[in-house]
Amino acid sequence: MTASIATTRNFYTQLTAHLRSTSVLASISGILEWDQQVLMPSGASDLRSSQLSVLAGMTHDRATDPKIGTILNSLEKDGLVGLNDWEKANVREAKREYFRQVKVPKELVEKLKGLQSQGYTTWVSKMNHCSFFVSFVFLHFFFSFRLLKKELI
Repeated sequence: MTASIATTRNFYTQLTAHLRSTSVLASISGILEWDQQVLMPSGASDLRSSQLSVLAGMTHDRATDPKIGTILNSLEKDGLVGLNDWEKANVREAKREYFRQVKVPKELVEKLKGLQSQGYTTWVSKMNHCSFFVSFVFLHFFFSFRLLKKELI
């Protein structure tokens, strides 16, 4: 094995380890959202919204860690020597996703996740009371922030 292949392999291993742990962190959000929809008492919705917002910010911090940008640039500089087609595709997708996410401020990610959680809770409560106006207000804010995120990407 040449030094270049060993170096590329080392960078790839660092990249996949970081992506794997970031993915695990992001999956916690899914569990919290499931709990919100199935088990959580309605009075806990503000706390859950805050939890999901903080978790989204933490996940965003990991996903946009400058260390990942450095690893991706190093892999590109090495020409992905020694990586198979599957691994090269992983690097391409990681790079695409990294450079999309760094364009979006953490505060926007947190705000969107909080609005999503609050919107769900509001929608459920209004469905039970046949009052849809408040749901439309949340949808308006949520889609406004989604459009802002789309413009950034």
